[in-house]
Amino acid sequence: MHISQIYHHRRLLFALATPLLGVTSLLTPTLAAPSYHITDLGRLADVTEGAAIGLSNSGDVALTVMAGSHAHAAYWRQGRLKDLGQVSGYPNSIAFALNEHHVVVGWTSAGDNPVDSMAATRAFVRDARGMRILGTLGGRDSRALGVNNAGRIVGVSNVDAHTRHAFVADGATLKDLGVLPGGRFSAAYAVNAAGDAAGVADTPLHINHPVIWRHGKIQDLGTLPGGGSGSALAINARGDAAGYSEAEDGIHAFLYRQGRMTDLGVLRYDPSMANSLNDRDEVVGSSNVSAHGRHAFLWRNGRMDDLNDLIPQDSGWTLSEGCAINNAGQIVCIASSKGEPNHALLLTPTVNRPLPLGGKIKG
Repeated sequence: MHISQIYHHRRLLFALATPLLGVTSLLTPTLAAPSYHITDLGRLADVTEGAAIGLSNSGDVALTVMAGSHAHAAYWRQGRLKDLGQVSGYPNSIAFALNEHHVVVGWTSAGDNPVDSMAATRAFVRDARGMRILGTLGGRDSRALGVNNAGRIVGVSNVDAHTRHAFVADGATLKDLGVLPGGRFSAAYAVNAAGDAAGVADTPLHINHPVIWRHGKIQDLGTLPGGGSGSALAINARGDAAGYSEAEDGIHAFLYRQGRMTDLGVLRYDPSMANSLNDRDEVVGSSNVSAHGRHAFLWRNGRMDDLNDLIPQDSGWTLSEGCAINNAGQIVCIASSKGEPNHALLLTPTVNRPLPLGGKIKG
């Protein structure tokens, strides 16, 4: 089985397989896991492709909201939400990441409909000078997907009508990060303080592999045992990476550190996918809990927990995806309540409490 379908909100251009029933992960006992205070950041834009929620170490959040009939990038800080607007000729703007200096990156869409996947897109950066468009690697489209505190931006751009490559930009000019030997495609999702980037690139057989660019050189991380394809979606200050990979029994989240890829397992069924990690190698993402239901997870100290078990059980929220985690342990999630549209929630740790070996998984 090869990855062949676009994955829900966050993953664009790159594929996942349809959910398959798998085996549960082996849970390693831990003494405690955090419980959380919930802050509702508001309704998310109904954008089915490529939207993300970014989180800084200071607790600021980049997200995408609806402004009338258009999607706009927005910035949440200390209880206030600011619409970042749009660029002339591009009525929709989609946020993807931010840094500690309130710089937000993502992309704009020329289509009037925010879910028009055929519309031209251009990477943007929004800083103290306002929102401005970045260039491309020669093709029509580009999308910014990560930014570090030095303002280095990474993403993906068309080289021509049929080829996309990862890029890095320290200003308006994009530099091609290249591909694996014999490959044609790459994309960079995240960048750390050292300038190392994590992403995906295809092999000569056109199979996507997780990769890291260090000092401008691309490194193939391989896949989990029995797997053929995958992608790295996050990287921390130490250069550890997280993402997803095919495994013997489905698609699993992974953590890559010290040259070794660790299978993080699933909550109940595959697929699972790691979206973010902090400098303590605490990982958040999502995993199926039924044939059609998905829950957010937190992986720490060798154990994957359903984040729904770590919030007040009378909150009314169901957390479907853990999008980002910072060094303070705060987490931003996609969540729903009683059939309402998706909201962004910020989870702030309160106290540590003992956990049983296995909690009840709500359907």
